Amino acid sequence: MEGEAFDPSPQSSMEREAKQAEDVTMSGDGSGDIFAKEEVVERGMDQPVEGAQTWKDMVQSKVQPLLEHPYVAQSAETVRQTIGQGTAKLQPIVNHPYVQKSTEMLSKSAEQVSSSAAQVKPLVGSKLQPVVGKASETVQLGKDTAKKIYNKEEGYEPAKVAPYFAGSLGVLILFILLAGWSTSDGSSKYNVDVSKIVAEKIKLPNGRHIAYVEQGASREDAKHNILFAHGLLSSRLLGLSGVNEDLLKKYSVRFVSYDRPGIGQSDPHLKRTLNSSAEDMADIADSLGMGNKFWVMAHSGGAAYAWAALHYIPNRLAGVAMLGPLMNPYAKNTTKEESKAMWAGIGGLKSTFQFARNLPSFVPGKLNKSGVKKVNKYMKNTKKRVNSKDRALLETDAFGEAWERATRESVRSGDPKPHAQDIILQAQDWGFQLSDIRPKPAKKSFFKRIFGIFGGSELPGFSGPIHIFHGTEDKMVPLVMSEYVKRILPQVELHKLEGEGHYSWFFNCDRCQRELFKTLFGEVAGLEELDNPVVPDETTTEAEPQKVEEIVEAKVEEPVKHHEHVKPEGYFAQGPAKPEEGPLNDLAIAQKEAEKIALFKEAGQIPPIESSIGISPEQYDELQRINDAKHEEIEHEIEKKNEAKNDEL
Repeated sequence: MEGEAFDPSPQSSMEREAKQAEDVTMSGDGSGDIFAKEEVVERGMDQPVEGAQTWKDMVQSKVQPLLEHPYVAQSAETVRQTIGQGTAKLQPIVNHPYVQKSTEMLSKSAEQVSSSAAQVKPLVGSKLQPVVGKASETVQLGKDTAKKIYNKEEGYEPAKVAPYFAGSLGVLILFILLAGWSTSDGSSKYNVDVSKIVAEKIKLPNGRHIAYVEQGASREDAKHNILFAHGLLSSRLLGLSGVNEDLLKKYSVRFVSYDRPGIGQSDPHLKRTLNSSAEDMADIADSLGMGNKFWVMAHSGGAAYAWAALHYIPNRLAGVAMLGPLMNPYAKNTTKEESKAMWAGIGGLKSTFQFARNLPSFVPGKLNKSGVKKVNKYMKNTKKRVNSKDRALLETDAFGEAWERATRESVRSGDPKPHAQDIILQAQDWGFQLSDIRPKPAKKSFFKRIFGIFGGSELPGFSGPIHIFHGTEDKMVPLVMSEYVKRILPQVELHKLEGEGHYSWFFNCDRCQRELFKTLFGEVAGLEELDNPVVPDETTTEAEPQKVEEIVEAKVEEPVKHHEHVKPEGYFAQGPAKPEEGPLNDLAIAQKEAEKIALFKEAGQIPPIESSIGISPEQYDELQRINDAKHEEIEHEIEKKNEAKNDEL
């Protein structure tokens, strides 16, 4: 027993017998071998057949009495009768012509559906197979990743948590793959359409055309010609938005804003440089008759071209004004603190500058995703980034629509390369240092003069005025950039605008723009006339226009005198002739000013706010309401007195 191995197979005994029989036959001759095998097979086959017959007889002996039981027999008979009756009743319905016809139609429809399904199945499979395959791979990847994550977390069971996480992730990605990424970048508030805008253009000596917009004084009357360089992702249409034409004319300013090559409606220049850009400025000035010397004004990213003009064509410039200028954060002579603050201040532009510096070929694609192809997305992100004053200005219809129009005009060609050129030129080495712009000594030594003959190409420095206006709360271009310029070029006049942002002080701010031109060109006479717009009066003709102020004064004086004979004694205290000479008489002055405000509104004009009064139009309206109530009260008292006198008489 110990030497035998245990065999768990139920046929092990039969196999052993067959083996023994085979061994026996192997010992005989070959002729008896086959017959011996057949005998063994027959013996093996007989045993299971006999067993099955015995089992069948046993089951039949047990079940047969049940089948012969009266209840079972009766139930079976009832079922047979019911089926027979149902068949007899249904047979006429089945044989009815309409049923037969319907059956035929259904059969044909089923055949057509099967045929269509056979044709559609390969098509659908070919379309969905890649998506389903990709989704399956993604789901599996999500599962594997989730397992790896949760296997590292102590206290979690990966087999329970990971499938739920992976399944949710897989379903989300599946929906993304099926639906596709949305190409929409939001909705436009103003639905600006620039496709029908036709720009004025000039032809440069090199054959390219430049689009421009001209405002202010005529060529003949202009004393100051200003060439305006717009910022990044902007165009000539923004210019100095909201500037008063009359203000420009008072200062004899001819204001020209132009599109850089490839932007807006200007022809592209594939090999544009800062040097060629400065030459373009000189050619534009010559083509438009802006004289031997002209001013350059630049906003934000346009500042690089103003610096280029200061370096390459300083003899053509009368002066330069920069508004929130964007500088090169890679400038070599910045301190560590300045460099750190610059990079922190430009925020979202950081990666774009890094690409422009190291991988410039990637910049067009990056701009397509952030601005050129998705203008609404760019504007939305800009509104999130700026400070509260800028955001309030961008939300106004006046500037908001102008800003959107200028942005859409800048990308109307859909080509990101011109805008990429702007960024790349900004981030690459400019080819000169800011210190090169310093005025050079008028006299040179004998040796410098000699060496200058043999190729000394040193350009003279610029000794004219350079003004920089920069908001202290600018979230687009940090103030440290202008402070760095001031450190390098002490002759620069840096005007820090307390609490202002990147747009708030420069655009759609009449007070600010007056201050800007006053700083650049000094005081001019007649600015007070801009506060009193002219409208025609009912008694005047177009040939004899009157100032609204004169009309208002004439109409206001009479109502005031009309009430003098009815007001109680001492009601109106005698105030000073000029408010600054003594305390204000609220009611007397407010009455006159409120009536003036009302007349301005009726004329469709914006009422002036006098600094000596120091209250807003809304406060004027409130005082007028109070004043009217007082007058009603006075009149009511007078009526009472008159009634009392009449009663006495």
